[in-house]
Amino acid sequence: MGIRLRTALLGALVGAIAVAGFAGPVGGLSASADQQLAKAGALTLADFPQGWAQKARDSSSDTQVQKAAEKLPSCKQFAAFGKANSANPKANSPDFDLGGASVSNTVSLYASEAKAVAAMKTFGASALPICLEKLFRAEFAAEFKKDPKTAKQIDSVAVSISRTRGVDVGDQAIAYEGPVTVSLKDGTSVKLGLGFIAVRVGRAVSGFSYSADTDISAALQPALLGSIGRLQTALSTA
Repeated sequence: MGIRLRTALLGALVGAIAVAGFAGPVGGLSASADQQLAKAGALTLADFPQGWAQKARDSSSDTQVQKAAEKLPSCKQFAAFGKANSANPKANSPDFDLGGASVSNTVSLYASEAKAVAAMKTFGASALPICLEKLFRAEFAAEFKKDPKTAKQIDSVAVSISRTRGVDVGDQAIAYEGPVTVSLKDGTSVKLGLGFIAVRVGRAVSGFSYSADTDISAALQPALLGSIGRLQTALSTA
């Protein structure tokens, strides 16, 4: 059918929502020391099974996503959060891909555990799934419009995001998952699963984003646990 869903935008959303730093001075260790702590929790190629490939992180959509959020009434909280939360020391992992799957994470060190808890409260807001759905519909539509040939084939884009229970890792974890369904004018459809997980470890928050056209849980779960384990060790010995 000639259509491959773009996934370059996915990492920016969780980075903007879950792990961007609060503006203002950083307490505790110096910014450079906190960045080193954050790097300990960044995903590496060694976290994934053989066959996965690493590539440079695509962060070009950060501004685009922020501007899109500011235009949506349901994303006022998200937009304000993303605008204010930009100053924390942080580490971005590369993107890790296998076929139609892509995974990345960002680790942010907050000035205090209380501020990290406040960030998780924002990420757990009841309105966030609606905001995410509208953002992704708008962003996918914008991406498809960049290719007129592809745009002519698309009938509609549906996004459904809901909170996922039962994720038990770190001191606190919040997860959202859901499908993107692109319906084509020939009656067929293309489907892609999206996922976002924010994990708090003390005053650190690690935000994971992933997209896939097949089940990647067998690779994702060990990678997540490995990176969180390193972050816990780094924080406990700092």
